[in-house]
Amino acid sequence: MKLYTEYVGDRERFEGDRTLWLRSLPVGAIVTQATITLTPASNETLFEEVLDFTQTDRPLGATKTEQAGSVEVDFHARRTLGRIAGSELTTAGLQIDLGGAYVDISDRGTIKSANDQPFSLPSSNLLPALTLNRFKLTRSTSATLTIQQLTLRSVPTNLSVKLGQLPPFWTQLGESTIAQTSPDFATLLNVFIVDAAIENGYYIVPFIVHSDTIARLNIKLQIDYILEQRILPEYLPEITIPYDFSTLPGIDRTLTTVKLPRNAVPISGKTQGQIRGEFQSTRIAFGEIGDDPVATPSQEPISSIAVSPELTLANPFQTEQEIEVTAIDLALATTQPGLAGLHVAIQSDADGKPSGQILTSADVKVGKPLPDQTHWGSATLPNSLRVLPNVRYWLVLQSQVGQASWSITRGTAPGLQSTTDGGFSWRMATISGQPAPFAALFRLRNLPDRFTVPVQVQIGVGSDAIRRRLDEFAPLGRIEFQFDFADKLGEYLASAAVVSPCGSSDLLANGQFSDPPVDDATRRLFGVDAARAEGGGSYSGYYNTPATIDGTIDLSRGANLSVERFIVLALDNGKPIRIDCAGKNPQRTQLSEITQAINTAMRRRDLATIVELSEPPRKVLRVRSLPSNNQPTSIELLPWCSTKLPIGWQGTAGQVHRMKLMDGTGRAIVVLASPTLLNTSKAPNQSTQLFCFPTQAGMIVQIKRQHFHNALIAKMDALIYCNFIMV
Repeated sequence: MKLYTEYVGDRERFEGDRTLWLRSLPVGAIVTQATITLTPASNETLFEEVLDFTQTDRPLGATKTEQAGSVEVDFHARRTLGRIAGSELTTAGLQIDLGGAYVDISDRGTIKSANDQPFSLPSSNLLPALTLNRFKLTRSTSATLTIQQLTLRSVPTNLSVKLGQLPPFWTQLGESTIAQTSPDFATLLNVFIVDAAIENGYYIVPFIVHSDTIARLNIKLQIDYILEQRILPEYLPEITIPYDFSTLPGIDRTLTTVKLPRNAVPISGKTQGQIRGEFQSTRIAFGEIGDDPVATPSQEPISSIAVSPELTLANPFQTEQEIEVTAIDLALATTQPGLAGLHVAIQSDADGKPSGQILTSADVKVGKPLPDQTHWGSATLPNSLRVLPNVRYWLVLQSQVGQASWSITRGTAPGLQSTTDGGFSWRMATISGQPAPFAALFRLRNLPDRFTVPVQVQIGVGSDAIRRRLDEFAPLGRIEFQFDFADKLGEYLASAAVVSPCGSSDLLANGQFSDPPVDDATRRLFGVDAARAEGGGSYSGYYNTPATIDGTIDLSRGANLSVERFIVLALDNGKPIRIDCAGKNPQRTQLSEITQAINTAMRRRDLATIVELSEPPRKVLRVRSLPSNNQPTSIELLPWCSTKLPIGWQGTAGQVHRMKLMDGTGRAIVVLASPTLLNTSKAPNQSTQLFCFPTQAGMIVQIKRQHFHNALIAKMDALIYCNFIMV
């Protein structure tokens, strides 16, 4: 299997170590190949970083000292100068610290000599590309020089990557200006995960990326791994499988069922089984083996017809090849084991009816059935009977004492016949509520002239199952061998029974989280699709007087809020407020109930807001945030949740984040969410949060089911049922 994950770091600069956590490598994985790719990234201009002294007095640890006639900047690290912005800086001279003392810089960007002209800051505000710890700008004036922004030139330098506290497994000396991919570190990763922490069924692997300088990196990690999974439980090294004439194994299917992750690919040479046993010498020569619907879905039993001393049944058959019949197996549903007096005969045909001429006959022995399976009885003929190809014969089943039930399915004319007068007259067998004709289920056995393998492997159940024959082991003359079934398992996993009709890739409705679910109250009440199209993608009113959000849905007849009944409003950059808008009858919520719910919720928080309706004939909602003390206000309508990354989520601003959870049944669920559900560009001071309601810890799964149902990727497990089938 392939694990591909990406860290987009164009908005997250760092210097020194940056720890990234891999949380998607499943427990038990054996890594076969692993590489990491580091690509220099940029927020605006590649290899340029801006120190903004207006936002913080110590951007990236730098400090400045401003005074009349000069300004000094101490980076407390080595930096390369680029551009500067501020006031009173034009024509300023430049001095740099070479180690305890300042020296003047010339107009050529070098250390000033006696014959050089001093540096004078040009109108372009460009500084010489000098690498230093401190510098000073001076002017012969009493005005205070002020630096607002300082652009540095920084290329990722001396990059290295390590796992946890281990030494770096990959180091790139010098500056890195292009994407570079590490050598394969699969061996080291396999060693590391032996003692790695485990959470929700996945290893927690810390990747520590180091840069000596300020860097922005996009990081791609690609891991190929295999998962070894036994079909049998760990506590059972092997199982003994009993068989009767049903050809199916007499064990609980859960013992031979394995759960595989989505997109699993079996590996040849590592997908193996082993079998050892003894079987009778006869083989099935005619009739379906295993689950009857496997090869012929029409053969699935639909009912049964009783055989008694008063009623005898006869079923027609003909074969395409000559068979030396030695025994007959019959599917007898709900028949008492050990029933005596049950007799089967093969008769010739007389114009579509049994002729009465008995070619051979034998008593039927009904054994004890295997759990949850149809009873199969068998009759061993006293002498073999040669059945000719393309000739119709009849199986006639009668009971001298007691009652038996013969399993039937859909058939073709002449179909299953019945008689109540000892065979003097035959008519088509019927049962209430089922259209005739019918066909009874049976098999013919023979004794092959050479040894054949009496078992097959069936993968899956029903009409979509796939068989793996084991005929290549026939020359051994015994059942004691090991075999590979990767090709057949791969064929089954690629079949329509397993693969989604939408394809094998991860599919995501509403992948950008641009719209809430169709039944969300935000859409029902405000029509967010139309609002987004008309408003340029915003559900917010910023710094207007008053700030207003107008709906687009005509609510003259109320709204159906029976599925999702909550909206979320945030005023003046405050905490989002969840409001239950549903009325007494949520399916027919009235306008008055909606407006009252919103206004009541806001008044409870002492917030100045008002909900009103537009003028007839169309009535749409309008929510306004009233200004307080003439201060600017803002109001936001959040589509189902706001934006703060919970613990365990991965990603960066502007990218989709993900977290893997176990849903309680052993399946892994990948929950995706965008951290940019809110457009904060118009409110730069607003904190960006991503927390869903309810906000209590450990409620992610509940939120996933209620609010993320159209944005889930469920790693659906394929239930693989694998059994030996006696033939």
